[in-house]
Amino acid sequence: MMMANMGYAYAQLAKNAAKGNKSVLKWEKLMHEHALGHISAGSREPVQGTPAWVTLEVANGGFATGGLLAGGDLQQHEIDLLNELGEKNTADVEHCRLVLNQYFLSGPGLSILEDMLEKGTYEIHVPEEAALLAVCWMMGHGHEDEARSVVDVLSPWFSRLRFYPVPSPRPLSSGALVNVASVWEVVANLGLVKVSLALMTLSHALGVTLPIYDKLVALVMATSDDPSHPPTFSASSDTSSSSSSSTSSSSDGQVKDQTSSSSSSSSATSTPTPPVQPPRRSIEGGTPFTITSISPELKEQFAALQKEIEGMKPQSRRMKHGMGRLYKSTRRFFASTDTAPQYRDQARLLLAQINQKRGLPGSERAKTLRAMQAKIVESTDSGPAQARIVQGRLANCVQKEGLEDVDAVLGLDAGGGAWDEASRGTTDHREHP
Repeated sequence: MMMANMGYAYAQLAKNAAKGNKSVLKWEKLMHEHALGHISAGSREPVQGTPAWVTLEVANGGFATGGLLAGGDLQQHEIDLLNELGEKNTADVEHCRLVLNQYFLSGPGLSILEDMLEKGTYEIHVPEEAALLAVCWMMGHGHEDEARSVVDVLSPWFSRLRFYPVPSPRPLSSGALVNVASVWEVVANLGLVKVSLALMTLSHALGVTLPIYDKLVALVMATSDDPSHPPTFSASSDTSSSSSSSTSSSSDGQVKDQTSSSSSSSSATSTPTPPVQPPRRSIEGGTPFTITSISPELKEQFAALQKEIEGMKPQSRRMKHGMGRLYKSTRRFFASTDTAPQYRDQARLLLAQINQKRGLPGSERAKTLRAMQAKIVESTDSGPAQARIVQGRLANCVQKEGLEDVDAVLGLDAGGGAWDEASRGTTDHREHP
């Protein structure tokens, strides 16, 4: 017989002790029983005095700890039945197990087992819990001798092991479908659904920061000398220097390429052609920070905007690049309308860039972009809400089984179901039993 290497068990004990895991108690028990000679690691019957058919508690690596899975402390269904039988001394576990095993071999107990077999209202967590059910079935089908033989084998262990099933209020479903997870496992996983930090940052930027930027840009546009004509780029009319290959028409009407004709001359005397320069752009439209007097309405708008910006999170309040410069220029202007020309030029250039890239606030392009971003924010925020709604719906299902019709619970109909509820903020969440 090949014996197991106990060095692995010692290593697991040290590893779990260093991490502070609860399983260290299991390994300590294993080592203690092994030191006393009660456990023979690697044997078919590793626990001394325990037959091979008893289900053992096993640690990582296949080491028996000496514990019996059908033994241990009394479970709640055992305590409930003991109370019904008038047994008050539940502290003596071995006495209570003996009473319960003997009860299920009596007339009333066998009737309960027969009813469980007929209706399927039972659960089997370890093999031993099916033993008396098998005895009951054999007695009801003319196999009394075999049933007595089984009881003779089990009876020495009546005080230590559970040979009776766990009662269930309803039978477990059966069919050809295989469930990946039970309902309660799904409910537990749904409780862990949260918005990631990256999505929270994106949602905050789209829902809070960018609208404040839009207000700032709109306020700067209101200080322009021509608010109805926002700054826009226009290509320079001087493009003669940008052409590297001009053409001319001969007297006979044929088009000739001057570059190709010049290439026919000696290459030694030709000079390199300068690189093509992009056309210069000028800015048309109004110039911000040019009004001479600030209306009370604009002052109120700026005061409200300042309050919003100061109330932003520190990391969001650090407005970088153009937006930061625009806000500083706006503060200077509202403090004193005498704004330096370079600040006006910077603001005008930034407004033209915004207008070219996504459209200024109020334009159709800007409205379309913000509507799309609002949908992103809505979908980001509704994830946990949807999870809570589905949790509430699953609370009405059998927790220990799977679902055959998932769509019925999710409400994935033509109208959207659960997602419509999430968008309205109605979360009927109940804890699963």
